Amino acid sequence: QRGNMSSEDVLYNLRNNFYIGAYQAAINEADSIPDSDEKSIFVYRCYIGLGNHELLQDEIQDDSAPSLLALKYFAQYLQDRSSAKEIFEKLSKLSQTEQAAIVTALIHYYENEIDEGLRSVASMTTIESMSLMVHGLLMLNRVDKAEEIYKKMQLQDEDHTVTALTGTWVTIAKGDQGLKDAYYQFQELIDKFAASPLLLNGLAAYNLKTDKFEEAQSALQESLEKNPTHPDTIANLISCAAFSEKTPKQITQGSARQIRQLKANDPNHVWLNKLEKFENDFDTVSARFSAKK
Repeated sequence: QRGNMSSEDVLYNLRNNFYIGAYQAAINEADSIPDSDEKSIFVYRCYIGLGNHELLQDEIQDDSAPSLLALKYFAQYLQDRSSAKEIFEKLSKLSQTEQAAIVTALIHYYENEIDEGLRSVASMTTIESMSLMVHGLLMLNRVDKAEEIYKKMQLQDEDHTVTALTGTWVTIAKGDQGLKDAYYQFQELIDKFAASPLLLNGLAAYNLKTDKFEEAQSALQESLEKNPTHPDTIANLISCAAFSEKTPKQITQGSARQIRQLKANDPNHVWLNKLEKFENDFDTVSARFSAKK
């Protein structure tokens, strides 16, 4: 189904609301759709996106389909990030559905095991799995390889929402003269579906890349109004503040508050991990200089 839609595609709105991160809208949409395995998968993925991990533990039984069990294990991991080894063992015992491969790759990405994550979806040829490969390659700064996979996605289904989103990541990562295309793509998706936090953060990333700091701030504030605890929005607001016209004292006070908020909502967020590494590296170098005195 090119463009992830056909005349009988009853899951079109549910699926696309999930893709753009409008999770509650997707769940609301599901109420009017007949039950099916695919519907259940997307609804549970939306609950994961909302951070409602307990619901999956309660509703997905141990004899459920492998794809649903993979999602249950993913929710377990997100509740307890120290359980990665145990969760990988559980996933390895499942028949390798696309969902199991996607979950395995995502956990590897969370664990900063990018190569292992890429291997998990390397044999998959669906739009979603290829998009995950692009995401991993961009994390490794392999924009050239990411663009190769993206071109395969375009050949398979250039109208798919995930293909469009993936294209914006690649365009921003390249940062060349085609950067404006990312803005038009985000705007088109917002006009077509909704201004979700995911899309607004994408728009903010484009604006930061092109030195449009006020526009980036505006997009992030709109995202925060839609979801006041959205971790990526808070992290990007901290980054954006450094380019504002506020005094250093105002920036420090505001950022300290937002860092506390980010720690409360997502203590394992990649921004916080990078901050911790930076502080540790600084302390190490500082101690070295102190020892020389």
